[in-house]
Amino acid sequence: MGTLLSAEEVFRDLKSDVVAEAGELRCYLGLTQADVARRMGTHQAKVARIEHGLENLRLETLARLAVALESTVFIAFDPPTDLNPKQLRIRHPLWPRA
Repeated sequence: MGTLLSAEEVFRDLKSDVVAEAGELRCYLGLTQADVARRMGTHQAKVARIEHGLENLRLETLARLAVALESTVFIAFDPPTDLNPKQLRIRHPLWPRA
């Protein structure tokens, strides 16, 4: 098995990705933080905290953010490289095939 990351490292990386993508997509769509906040049913300050990585996002908030940004959210587990697909009970399009 490869090097395992701590939960804190995984969380930090995930949060960093969400923050970067949300801000970039908002700008691409020509929306202000206030526009996104209105669509989410919250305040502009909360959107600012999200974009600066100061907000711990619940899945519900992440879903509301995705809808406000006219997008969807895709979360997937990246299995270890030595994963034996025959041991899996579920199949995922990104995982190795048996």
